[in-house]
Amino acid sequence: PDSTSLHLHGIQVPNVMDGVDPYNQPPTTPGGEQIPSPLSAPDPTGDVGPNLRKESIEMRITDVQVYPLVQPLDIKSFAFSQVWVTSRQVTIVVLTTDDGLEGCGEAFGPALALARTIETFCAPRVIGQDPFNTEAIWDSIYRPYRHNSQKGILCEALSAIDIALWDIKGKATGQPVYNLLGGAFRDRAHAYATGLYHPMAADPKA
Repeated sequence: PDSTSLHLHGIQVPNVMDGVDPYNQPPTTPGGEQIPSPLSAPDPTGDVGPNLRKESIEMRITDVQVYPLVQPLDIKSFAFSQVWVTSRQVTIVVLTTDDGLEGCGEAFGPALALARTIETFCAPRVIGQDPFNTEAIWDSIYRPYRHNSQKGILCEALSAIDIALWDIKGKATGQPVYNLLGGAFRDRAHAYATGLYHPMAADPKA
């Protein structure tokens, strides 16, 4: 093989050693023609069905803003059996459409890592898309790394994007999201608290 590609069964595949992500590049024939995947997500701009026709799209996502928030706990740090928790972190995502609607989502976890994942991997797959195509957008983010990202940073980042998309759909339709998801299962829920962690400020002799 040459330094830029591998040829497997007549299909040219990018070489990961050259810094090219093979999961994120369509394969090509030896002549350089791209081979579309039979499992590709529907193109929301194409004439692929009555619900995805170009003329049915009323808005597009034009911007993705990410806000990683980190609050050190200092003497309020606490521990459980595995690790000390020294900060609380959350990542806020705001999607903006060409109609001016904003959808907000959040992800719980390492904020800086989540922000970087959303900015570099998720945002390019979201910009220009119809926010009502939540399933196609979800699939376009999840599928390239499904073999090693069925949990962790990518799924947490995807969660923030998905929440923001549903927020946009709720605002666009004037409906609470629970109605769009099938209606309310109950009209009230029990509150609960969790605790009994070991606080850093506690007397170790206590």
